[in-house]
Amino acid sequence: VSASVTTNGAGSYTGTMTLTGPFQQLRNMLCEGAFVKQVDGGEEGWTYDDTVWGLLLTEVAAYASTDDAAPEYTVLILPTVCEETDDGVHYDIDWEAIDWDSVQSEEMRFENVYTAHAYELQHDATSHWDECGCGDVQNKEAHKYGEWKVKKEATETAVGEKEHTCTVCGYKETAEIAKLTKPGTPGTGDNSNPALWFALLAVSAAGAVGTGMYSKRRRSSRAK
Repeated sequence: VSASVTTNGAGSYTGTMTLTGPFQQLRNMLCEGAFVKQVDGGEEGWTYDDTVWGLLLTEVAAYASTDDAAPEYTVLILPTVCEETDDGVHYDIDWEAIDWDSVQSEEMRFENVYTAHAYELQHDATSHWDECGCGDVQNKEAHKYGEWKVKKEATETAVGEKEHTCTVCGYKETAEIAKLTKPGTPGTGDNSNPALWFALLAVSAAGAVGTGMYSKRRRSSRAK
């Protein structure tokens, strides 16, 4: 047997529990007493009421005194007592707490409280997310950075520094800018050999001198 109430905000809501089944079976069950409690469905953010109500079937007095009328019944909603034993939890009607003047108008009441999540933006070196004080985490993702901005210019003697900022959480990441290369200095990957260049220059110079001397000899021989 179950019943449910759908809510759409703070307030009081009324639901009707309908018991359906073979009459004799329901009569026997309710004459002995049945108990109703809320089921904790695990809905996030809700507290649940642990109140237990007792249901007891009784004949309506007006019909009970009439021999030729079919009996009519009503279900009384009664307070209960709870007893914990080694066998588990047992419920019983709390006969001493019953107000017999109002018992036929009694209703089952359950109070629930909903607490909405309060998320705050959190981050670490790789990502950001929304986190509630209860520990729930939503929307976790990697940082989304904007353009790099130079914080310190690099020179020939010192490295520089740049940073970019996550556009969602504001986390800043910095990186190093390499030193500047001196003008004329071979860059990385230049496999030239300075000694070889000097040797080639020396050979070229020797060749130039030799050519000059050869030319001079030829002019001298013509003069003779």
